[in-house]
Amino acid sequence: MKYFQTPLGSALTSEQRAAITGKPVGTDGGAYCNAWAATWKTSFDGAFAPNCLAGFPASIVYDPVTRRNGVRCSLNDVQRSQWGTFVDADGNTKTKWPYDNVGVQYGLIALKSKSITPEQFVQLNEGVGGLSADEVWSGGDPASPASVAARGQAQIDVLPTIYKSGMIADAKQLAKVPIIDLRDERGPDIHMPWRSLEERDRLIRANGNANNQVIRGVLKSQVGGLSLAPNYGAGAVRQVFKMMDRWLTAIEADKSDDTIEIKVVRNRPLDVTDACFASAGDTDAEVAPSKDVGFMSSACPVQFAMTSPRVVAGGPLAENIMKCQLKPFNANDPDYGGTIFTAAQQARLSTLFASGVCDWSKPGIGQTTAEPTLTFQAGPGGSALLPAMLSESPL
Repeated sequence: MKYFQTPLGSALTSEQRAAITGKPVGTDGGAYCNAWAATWKTSFDGAFAPNCLAGFPASIVYDPVTRRNGVRCSLNDVQRSQWGTFVDADGNTKTKWPYDNVGVQYGLIALKSKSITPEQFVQLNEGVGGLSADEVWSGGDPASPASVAARGQAQIDVLPTIYKSGMIADAKQLAKVPIIDLRDERGPDIHMPWRSLEERDRLIRANGNANNQVIRGVLKSQVGGLSLAPNYGAGAVRQVFKMMDRWLTAIEADKSDDTIEIKVVRNRPLDVTDACFASAGDTDAEVAPSKDVGFMSSACPVQFAMTSPRVVAGGPLAENIMKCQLKPFNANDPDYGGTIFTAAQQARLSTLFASGVCDWSKPGIGQTTAEPTLTFQAGPGGSALLPAMLSESPL
């Protein structure tokens, strides 16, 4: 978060930053955000020439002032033909922007747990701001930021496409496959283990259960591997491959007329369950059933319990809402857990959230189910792919 670089944000303790960002107690939540930003932030910047890869002439890459029609090579811009374009406030044409944090109450759960004070909650939400389609933070210079930074806003008409295309997976189709998610503990890293629980929440929301998903955790192995690659022990990897083989074999042998979703759950072997091991699983003995210390237990070294700033803001663990529906700000809302705001703080929050705060009990704006196969031949938005043509032999 840019906010952590501001005078007010930097005054927060590491424990408070961890509480706001949903990271483990005893860690600096800012370190996790910084790890993500160092890996991904520039990938969303249409003016960042290295995104266009080596050899591409930087002289024709987009610049918001000098090359307004330049080539944009961000992760968003590769979706241009699917998402469409819009004319931004600066007059430049850009790929539609689906990211939005209007009404998001950052640090809400941290406030309820008294990890941050009511004043820190108000300051956080006044200063957190948002990003433009050029990845520019609305707060300005972190050293002397705006007292109230505008939130980032999505182009609403692109949101149905995000969901329909599966860019935000609704997990409906995932019920058709067995899933064994092997996770190691990596500390501040973009591949955080809690995403396995995010997937589980999506499975439950879409299918009523997540019985086709198993999560197993191990320590990061120090035997070989790349610094940015998962380092699972050979014993742990061997174990889950054998588990998956038995699971798939049982599904294949099931000749009933039941749906594939039912077959997947029914044929899961009894020993294929959630588990966590206090070792890297380098040997078979290290991942024996007797070595399971309990998934989500205090003895489990994998930080499955961490989440994200948006979840701490009251959002679903599924993190499947791009832009929330709003409800009026009410200082007496049970969401605040009995927090007492001063009259001045209530006035500031009322001004900040004049259009309302997120109502996470409702679907996101434009949220719809994914369509398994789409074509974008006719342009942005997509349409259902027609059935495959069949060749027929002449009579």
